Amino acid sequence: MLFDIHKAEWDDELLLLFDIPKAILPHVTDSFGELGVTDHEVCFQTADLIEAMRGDWGASAKTVLRVDGGMVASDWTMQRLADLLAASVDRPRVLETTALGAAYLAGLQAGLYPPPDVFAQQWALERRFTSTMAAAERERKLALWRDAVRRTLKKT
Repeated sequence: MLFDIHKAEWDDELLLLFDIPKAILPHVTDSFGELGVTDHEVCFQTADLIEAMRGDWGASAKTVLRVDGGMVASDWTMQRLADLLAASVDRPRVLETTALGAAYLAGLQAGLYPPPDVFAQQWALERRFTSTMAAAERERKLALWRDAVRRTLKKT
């Protein structure tokens, strides 16, 4: 690969091999320190969604977000999510609860599974992540995110 994503730099040997002048390539800036790595921008997007939802249901409501899917296996991502939401994030023992729910609905239709209230009792907490980030730091990071989104939308 011409660009080493782990070092955030162009590979000089490959550029030389393919006769590509480094000067024509864009400068790449690592944003990890401010916004997190690209895979985790979903945490900022989720914060935007939760903020909009809080506007609908009232800011006094306590938020506990139950998560599922492959990304939730990352402790770092779940902690970042809890920090940005200033809310608890619950990770279940069964990470793929969406797939489990789809299978349940098929089994329910076939008469193989119990009623929804009985089935729901099988959900089990593996770990709860709680915010450890200072409010000022959270607001700083969210402000940087919103500014980045605003500038991106301005360009399109």
